[in-house]
Order: sequence, then C-alpha cells, then structure tokens
Amino acid sequence: MKKGNLAAAAAFAALAVFVLWQSGSFPPSKGGVPGPAVFPAAIAVVMLMAAISLAITTLRARSEDDAPLDLGAPDCLRVYLCMAILAVYVLVMPLVGFCVTSSLLLFGLIQWFGRYKFHISALAAIAITGIVYLTFSELLRVPFRFGFLI
Repeated sequence: MKKGNLAAAAAFAALAVFVLWQSGSFPPSKGGVPGPAVFPAAIAVVMLMAAISLAITTLRARSEDDAPLDLGAPDCLRVYLCMAILAVYVLVMPLVGFCVTSSLLLFGLIQWFGRYKFHISALAAIAITGIVYLTFSELLRVPFRFGFLI
C-alpha cells in the first residue's frame, strides 16, 4: 500500500503543478476582482498540500501498519461501478441534457447508498438538480443549455 500511496501522491502533485502552470496563462485579475485563475490555482494549492501530506504520512508509517489492498473486494467493486456510472453520465449528459441525466444519476445513487423510499429519493434528486440548475443559470448567469432535454 505504501507504493500505491506514494504513486497517488506523485500523480496528484504533478497534476497540481500542471494546473498551477496552466493557470498562469489565464487573464489577470482586474480592479480587485479575482480573475479566472484564482479558483483553479487555489484548488491546485490545496491538492499539492494534500499530496505532500500523504507522502509524508506514508513515509513516516511503520512497515507493520502496511496492509495489502485487495482490489477485488466487494467494496472496491462498488467503487468501480460508481466510476463507470459517472463516466457514462459525463458522456451522455451533453447529448441528453443536464436536468434529466443529473436527476437520474442522483436518484440512482440516493437509492443505492441511502435506501430511502422511492418518492423521497425522487424528490431529493429533482430538488438538488433544480437548485444547481437555477443557481448557475439564473443567479450566476452561466449558460447551461446543452442537450435536447436541457
């Protein structure tokens, strides 16, 4: 597991440095208003700090605490299935639309992980999707129209 942790720390550190480097080419801030590079740079700094923390924690850990990771365990298979579902979501959303695909995704995940009643899961999924959509399209004025069903 130490090798995996160190590999993950190195990969995330490299990604953070790349994002910091790329955000340097974004337009600068004007008149005290943060520019488009502020948010990605802030996330990259936090990611870099987390990667360094993971590397230090891994290197300081005792060797007897190092347990092998079973990548075929049932819990890992659930994670793989979630990753596959999210990949399908990212591919289908531009074609179908944000509201429909996001509501279906949230409903499925709430049902799977929360085991709530059908109508509670459906209402929560629709409410969350609606709040996100209205926040970005109306409040923040971010163009949000893609796909044939919004």
